[in-house]
Amino acid sequence: MRKKIYYKSLFDYGGQKDKIEYIELGTYIKEEEHQIRMSTKDGEMRIFYDDENVRLMHNQSVLRFKKGERILNHYKTIQGEIPLVSEVESLSHTKDTLRFIYHLYQGEAHVARVFLYVRMQEPGVYA
Repeated sequence: MRKKIYYKSLFDYGGQKDKIEYIELGTYIKEEEHQIRMSTKDGEMRIFYDDENVRLMHNQSVLRFKKGERILNHYKTIQGEIPLVSEVESLSHTKDTLRFIYHLYQGEAHVARVFLYVRMQEPGVYA
């Protein structure tokens, strides 16, 4: 189903903050899990989620999350692969929104706390 997708993520690197925002037309599908897909100026983005799990995919890079678990990811960048451990702080969603807070670690060193928010609406609706 075509949707207008508002995507915002705020990265807190222990005092230094960075923000990414997109407003794009994309698709939303609800099957066994929720699926959001959109093309951005930075590449193809896909988000898969349910009540316990999230997969964030940006181009060839993938981060996996599961509530209550730390997961080792091999995050791909143009400089090479980076081992990152992901951990869910909170995860909630409604029919039209996803709110997700997570942490990233390299080894035991905390790299970032990330606040991710996605809102979807019918194309042509202004809010």
